[in-house]
Amino acid sequence: MAFSSVALTGNTASEVLPKLFKSFLRILLFVLLYLDSRAWFTKSNFVEIPGGQEAFLAALVVFFGVMVFPKVVLKLSFEATGLFILSVIAFVMLVSAGGAWLIYRQPLYAGMIEERRVLSLLIFFPVAYAIRSNLVTARTVLNYVTGASVLCVLNALVYYMKVSSLEVVENFASEADARADRTPIGTGFVLMSLCYVLSRYVETPKLRWAALWLVFVFYVIVLEQGRQTIMAVGVASVFLLILNGKAFRRLGLTLGLCFAAMLPFIWSTLSRMWEKYVFLFTLLSNAQNLRVDTIHTVMSKNLLIPHGALWAQWNGGFSNVFGPSFFLSDIGVFGELFSYGAVLLAILLIVYYGYILQLIMGAEWTTLTRACTAFMIILMMLHMFQPVIEHGGFDVGVILAILSTTPRRAGNKRRFAIPLAIAGPESTGRWASETR
Repeated sequence: MAFSSVALTGNTASEVLPKLFKSFLRILLFVLLYLDSRAWFTKSNFVEIPGGQEAFLAALVVFFGVMVFPKVVLKLSFEATGLFILSVIAFVMLVSAGGAWLIYRQPLYAGMIEERRVLSLLIFFPVAYAIRSNLVTARTVLNYVTGASVLCVLNALVYYMKVSSLEVVENFASEADARADRTPIGTGFVLMSLCYVLSRYVETPKLRWAALWLVFVFYVIVLEQGRQTIMAVGVASVFLLILNGKAFRRLGLTLGLCFAAMLPFIWSTLSRMWEKYVFLFTLLSNAQNLRVDTIHTVMSKNLLIPHGALWAQWNGGFSNVFGPSFFLSDIGVFGELFSYGAVLLAILLIVYYGYILQLIMGAEWTTLTRACTAFMIILMMLHMFQPVIEHGGFDVGVILAILSTTPRRAGNKRRFAIPLAIAGPESTGRWASETR
C-alpha cells in the first residue's frame, strides 16, 4: 500500500529530476486510482462532486486520444485487450442508443450520454501504460488499490456513524429512508482489495493481511449491507482459502478470536439492525420485483429488440414512461436484457466473460492471478443484480490491465494479441519475479 521509495542519490539535477518525476507520476497514479474508486462520485457521502464522474471519464478519453490513438495510427498496431475494450464500449453505446431511438425516438446523442459510464473501461490504458513503462509493477497497482480502499472504508465508517441514528422502523416512509445508513463508498475497490489481501495471506500467512481482510469484511457486512455481496465474498474467500489448508486453519483461528473479543459489540449491533433489515428486505424485494415485472411486460411483446436506456435529461427519461422509480441499474442483468435484447445480450456476455477467462487461463498462476479470478467470481455472482458491464468498468479496467501484463504460461501466448504501440513487450523477467 505504501508508495515505492526512491533514493535521491547524485549531485546533479540530471540525476535527481528524473527520480522526482517518477515519484510524482506514482503519486499521480495513486490519485487516479483513488478517483477511479468513485468514492466522491456517490451520493452516499458527505460531499458529492458535481460533474466529478464526467470529468474523470473525460480525462480518460483525453489520455486515450493523446497517448494511445496517435501511436496506434502511426504504427498500425493495437493490442487485443485494447481492441476488446473499445469493442465493448462501442457495442454498449451504439446498441443502447440505437434501441432507444427506434423505440422511443430518443436522439442518439442522448442515448450515448446515458451510457457514458462504460467509458470507465478506458482506465485500462493509463494503468497498463504505467506497468509496461516500468513505472510500477502490477503488484504495486494492487497495493495502491488497497490503500485507496482503506481510505474508502474510513470514509464510509465516518459517514455511517453520522447517519446510522435511524432506529424507529415504523417511521421509514420510503426505500431511501430505509437505506439511509447504507454507505457503499468504493465498494468495487474494496472487493478487489479483499480478494488481493486474502490471496497475499494464502501466499504468506501474516497478521496484517488477515487484519485487512477483516476490515474489508466488516465494510461489506456493516457498511455496504448487500446480501448478494456478502454471499459472493463468502464464495470468493472459500475459493482462495481452499488452495491452502494451513492458511484456512490459521484464518479460522484468527476469526474465532476476533469474534470472541467483539462479541458484545456484534450482539448489540445485530439486535439493533435486525428489525430494520426484516422491513428493508421486504421493501427492496417488492420494489425490484415491480421493476422486473414492468420489464417483463414490455419485453414479452418482443424479446429480441433492444429498447435502450433513456437519459433523464431528455423528456424526463423513464419517469414519463414507467414512473419515477424505474431504474435499469437496480435490476442488473434484467436491465441489460431490456437495453440490448436477448440475442445481443447473450453475445455480449459470452464475449465479455469469455475473453476475461481466456486471459486468466493463459496467465501464470500467481498471487495476482488468484486475486483477479476471485474478484471476477464476485462480479459474475453480482451480475444478476448489478450492471457490471456498463458501470463496472472502473474496476474491470484495472483487472484487465493487471491480467494483460501478467507473464503468460509457456505455450499459452495469445495468438491474436498484437503488441500495443505504447506498451512495449508484454512480459519481462522483472514482471515474472515481482508479480508472483
